[in-house]
Amino acid sequence: MVKLVEFLKEPFQDKQWPAKIAIGGVVFSVPILSFCAMGYILNAARNALKKREERLLPEWSNWGKLFTDGILYCVIGTAYMLIPFLIFMIGMAIGGSCPLGWIFGAFVTFLAAVASLGAGFILPMAICSFAATGDFKSAFAWKTMQEKIKSTAKDYAVTYLIALGLFMAGYIVSFVLGLIIIGWILMPFLFFYLNLVIMRMFTEVYPQGEEEKEEDTA
Repeated sequence: MVKLVEFLKEPFQDKQWPAKIAIGGVVFSVPILSFCAMGYILNAARNALKKREERLLPEWSNWGKLFTDGILYCVIGTAYMLIPFLIFMIGMAIGGSCPLGWIFGAFVTFLAAVASLGAGFILPMAICSFAATGDFKSAFAWKTMQEKIKSTAKDYAVTYLIALGLFMAGYIVSFVLGLIIIGWILMPFLFFYLNLVIMRMFTEVYPQGEEEKEEDTA
Protein backbone atom coordinates (compact mmCIF):
# COMPACT_ATOMS: atom_id res chain seq x y z
CA MET A 1 0.00 0.00 0.00
CA VAL A 2 1.20 3.49 -0.84
CA LYS A 3 2.48 5.46 2.15
CA LEU A 4 1.95 8.98 0.88
CA VAL A 5 3.61 10.91 3.70
CA GLU A 6 6.78 8.83 3.43
CA PHE A 7 7.02 9.45 -0.31
CA LEU A 8 6.41 13.18 0.11
CA LYS A 9 9.26 13.33 2.65
CA GLU A 10 11.66 11.03 0.80
CA PRO A 11 13.32 13.63 -1.52
CA PHE A 12 14.24 15.69 1.56
CA GLN A 13 16.24 12.80 3.02
CA ASP A 14 18.98 13.61 0.53
CA LYS A 15 21.35 16.09 2.18
CA GLN A 16 21.79 17.86 -1.14
CA TRP A 17 18.06 18.13 -1.88
CA PRO A 18 17.94 21.97 -1.94
CA ALA A 19 20.50 22.15 -4.75
CA LYS A 20 19.14 19.15 -6.68
CA ILE A 21 15.52 20.31 -6.59
CA ALA A 22 16.56 23.91 -7.30
CA ILE A 23 18.39 22.76 -10.43
CA GLY A 24 15.38 20.64 -11.36
CA GLY A 25 12.99 23.55 -11.03
CA VAL A 26 15.14 25.83 -13.14
CA VAL A 27 15.71 23.19 -15.83
CA PHE A 28 12.02 22.22 -15.77
CA SER A 29 11.03 25.81 -16.55
CA VAL A 30 13.26 26.22 -19.62
CA PRO A 31 11.88 25.01 -23.00
CA ILE A 32 13.93 22.25 -24.66
CA LEU A 33 16.19 22.03 -21.60
CA SER A 34 13.15 20.73 -19.72
CA PHE A 35 13.76 17.38 -21.44
CA CYS A 36 16.72 17.01 -19.06
CA ALA A 37 14.35 17.43 -16.10
CA MET A 38 12.12 14.65 -17.42
CA GLY A 39 15.21 12.49 -17.97
CA TYR A 40 16.22 13.15 -14.38
CA ILE A 41 12.79 12.04 -13.14
CA LEU A 42 13.15 8.86 -15.21
CA ASN A 43 16.63 8.31 -13.77
CA ALA A 44 15.26 8.71 -10.23
CA ALA A 45 12.60 6.10 -11.01
CA ARG A 46 15.26 3.80 -12.46
CA ASN A 47 17.32 4.09 -9.27
CA ALA A 48 14.28 3.38 -7.10
CA LEU A 49 13.49 0.26 -9.11
CA LYS A 50 16.92 -1.09 -8.22
CA LYS A 51 15.62 -1.44 -4.64
CA ARG A 52 18.59 0.27 -3.05
CA GLU A 53 18.43 0.78 0.71
CA GLU A 54 19.26 4.46 0.29
CA ARG A 55 17.08 5.95 -2.40
CA LEU A 56 18.77 9.32 -2.68
CA LEU A 57 18.14 11.77 -5.48
CA PRO A 58 20.42 11.15 -8.48
CA GLU A 59 23.26 13.49 -9.26
CA TRP A 60 22.79 16.04 -12.00
CA SER A 61 25.35 14.56 -14.39
CA ASN A 62 25.57 13.06 -17.88
CA TRP A 63 23.28 15.74 -19.30
CA GLY A 64 23.30 14.18 -22.76
CA LYS A 65 21.81 10.98 -21.35
CA LEU A 66 19.26 12.97 -19.34
CA PHE A 67 18.25 14.86 -22.48
CA THR A 68 17.74 11.74 -24.61
CA ASP A 69 15.92 9.93 -21.78
CA GLY A 70 13.69 12.97 -21.35
CA ILE A 71 12.82 12.97 -25.04
CA LEU A 72 11.93 9.27 -24.90
CA TYR A 73 9.88 9.88 -21.74
CA CYS A 74 7.89 12.58 -23.54
CA VAL A 75 7.51 10.48 -26.70
CA ILE A 76 5.93 7.71 -24.64
CA GLY A 77 3.60 10.18 -22.95
CA THR A 78 2.65 11.78 -26.28
CA ALA A 79 1.99 8.40 -27.87
CA TYR A 80 -0.40 7.41 -25.09
CA MET A 81 -2.23 10.73 -25.13
CA LEU A 82 -2.43 10.98 -28.93
CA ILE A 83 -5.73 9.11 -29.31
CA PRO A 84 -7.58 11.17 -26.65
CA PHE A 85 -6.21 14.32 -28.28
CA LEU A 86 -7.36 13.22 -31.75
CA ILE A 87 -10.83 12.35 -30.40
CA PHE A 88 -11.10 15.83 -28.95
CA MET A 89 -9.87 17.61 -32.09
CA ILE A 90 -12.07 15.58 -34.47
CA GLY A 91 -15.07 16.17 -32.24
CA MET A 92 -14.45 19.89 -32.17
CA ALA A 93 -14.02 20.03 -35.94
CA ILE A 94 -17.24 18.13 -36.66
CA GLY A 95 -19.17 19.77 -33.86
CA GLY A 96 -18.34 23.24 -35.10
CA SER A 97 -20.05 22.54 -38.43
CA CYS A 98 -23.32 21.26 -36.95
CA PRO A 99 -26.34 23.31 -35.81
CA LEU A 100 -26.23 21.54 -32.46
CA GLY A 101 -22.45 21.38 -32.49
CA TRP A 102 -22.10 22.39 -28.86
CA ILE A 103 -23.97 19.25 -27.76
CA PHE A 104 -21.77 17.04 -29.90
CA GLY A 105 -18.70 18.93 -28.75
CA ALA A 106 -19.61 18.39 -25.09
CA PHE A 107 -20.17 14.68 -25.70
CA VAL A 108 -16.85 14.28 -27.53
CA THR A 109 -15.06 16.28 -24.84
CA PHE A 110 -16.45 13.82 -22.29
CA LEU A 111 -15.24 10.87 -24.41
CA ALA A 112 -11.82 12.48 -24.76
CA ALA A 113 -11.66 12.99 -20.98
CA VAL A 114 -12.52 9.32 -20.38
CA ALA A 115 -9.92 8.25 -22.94
CA SER A 116 -7.35 10.52 -21.28
CA LEU A 117 -8.01 8.95 -17.89
CA GLY A 118 -7.65 5.49 -19.41
CA ALA A 119 -4.41 6.34 -21.18
CA GLY A 120 -3.15 8.12 -18.09
CA PHE A 121 -3.87 5.01 -16.05
CA ILE A 122 -1.58 2.86 -18.21
CA LEU A 123 1.10 5.50 -18.81
CA PRO A 124 2.92 5.24 -15.43
CA MET A 125 3.26 1.48 -15.91
CA ALA A 126 4.72 2.13 -19.37
CA ILE A 127 7.23 4.63 -17.97
CA CYS A 128 8.23 2.25 -15.16
CA SER A 129 8.64 -0.57 -17.68
CA PHE A 130 10.97 1.59 -19.77
CA ALA A 131 12.89 2.65 -16.65
CA ALA A 132 13.22 -0.96 -15.44
CA THR A 133 14.29 -2.53 -18.73
CA GLY A 134 15.91 0.33 -20.63
CA ASP A 135 14.01 -0.97 -23.66
CA PHE A 136 11.87 1.70 -25.33
CA LYS A 137 9.64 -0.95 -26.92
CA SER A 138 8.72 -2.33 -23.49
CA ALA A 139 6.62 0.80 -22.90
CA PHE A 140 4.28 -0.46 -25.61
CA ALA A 141 4.19 -4.15 -24.68
CA TRP A 142 0.43 -4.10 -24.06
CA LYS A 143 0.01 -7.70 -22.94
CA THR A 144 2.89 -7.54 -20.48
CA MET A 145 1.66 -4.28 -18.99
CA GLN A 146 -1.88 -5.60 -18.63
CA GLU A 147 -0.53 -8.58 -16.71
CA LYS A 148 1.57 -6.33 -14.49
CA ILE A 149 -1.38 -4.05 -13.73
CA LYS A 150 -3.61 -7.04 -12.95
CA SER A 151 -1.00 -8.48 -10.58
CA THR A 152 -1.02 -5.31 -8.48
CA ALA A 153 -4.43 -3.90 -9.46
CA LYS A 154 -5.56 -2.61 -6.06
CA ASP A 155 -2.33 -0.86 -5.07
CA TYR A 156 -1.84 0.46 -8.60
CA ALA A 157 -5.35 1.91 -8.73
CA VAL A 158 -4.90 3.54 -5.32
CA THR A 159 -1.58 5.00 -6.44
CA TYR A 160 -3.19 6.36 -9.60
CA LEU A 161 -5.98 8.05 -7.62
CA ILE A 162 -3.44 9.56 -5.21
CA ALA A 163 -1.40 10.80 -8.17
CA LEU A 164 -4.49 12.48 -9.63
CA GLY A 165 -5.16 14.06 -6.25
CA LEU A 166 -1.60 15.36 -6.00
CA PHE A 167 -1.76 16.88 -9.48
CA MET A 168 -5.12 18.51 -8.67
CA ALA A 169 -3.67 19.87 -5.43
CA GLY A 170 -0.67 21.11 -7.38
CA TYR A 171 -2.86 22.99 -9.87
CA ILE A 172 -4.90 24.52 -7.04
CA VAL A 173 -1.73 25.66 -5.28
CA SER A 174 -0.42 26.96 -8.61
CA PHE A 175 -3.60 28.96 -9.15
CA VAL A 176 -3.33 30.50 -5.69
CA LEU A 177 0.39 31.18 -6.09
CA GLY A 178 -0.29 32.60 -9.54
CA LEU A 179 -2.15 35.47 -7.90
CA ILE A 180 1.19 36.77 -6.69
CA ILE A 181 4.32 37.31 -8.75
CA ILE A 182 6.46 34.88 -6.74
CA GLY A 183 3.94 32.15 -7.47
CA TRP A 184 4.96 31.95 -11.15
CA ILE A 185 8.56 31.48 -10.01
CA LEU A 186 7.74 28.66 -7.59
CA MET A 187 5.44 26.63 -9.87
CA PRO A 188 8.19 24.83 -11.88
CA PHE A 189 9.84 23.72 -8.64
CA LEU A 190 6.52 22.46 -7.27
CA PHE A 191 5.69 20.39 -10.34
CA PHE A 192 9.22 19.03 -10.65
CA TYR A 193 8.95 17.84 -7.04
CA LEU A 194 5.46 16.38 -7.57
CA ASN A 195 6.62 14.45 -10.64
CA LEU A 196 9.51 13.00 -8.64
CA VAL A 197 7.17 11.91 -5.84
CA ILE A 198 4.50 10.47 -8.14
CA MET A 199 6.92 8.42 -10.22
CA ARG A 200 8.53 7.20 -7.00
CA MET A 201 5.11 5.98 -5.79
CA PHE A 202 4.54 4.04 -9.00
CA THR A 203 7.96 2.38 -8.76
CA GLU A 204 6.87 0.99 -5.39
CA VAL A 205 3.89 -0.86 -6.88
CA TYR A 206 5.60 -1.84 -10.13
CA PRO A 207 5.93 -5.65 -10.29
CA GLN A 208 9.32 -6.45 -11.79
CA GLY A 209 9.75 -9.54 -13.94
CA GLU A 210 12.48 -12.06 -13.30
CA GLU A 211 14.62 -10.67 -16.12
CA GLU A 212 14.45 -7.19 -14.60
CA LYS A 213 15.40 -8.47 -11.16
CA GLU A 214 18.37 -10.30 -12.61
CA GLU A 215 19.46 -7.11 -14.40
CA ASP A 216 19.22 -5.14 -11.17
CA THR A 217 21.35 -7.60 -9.22
CA ALA A 218 23.93 -7.94 -11.97
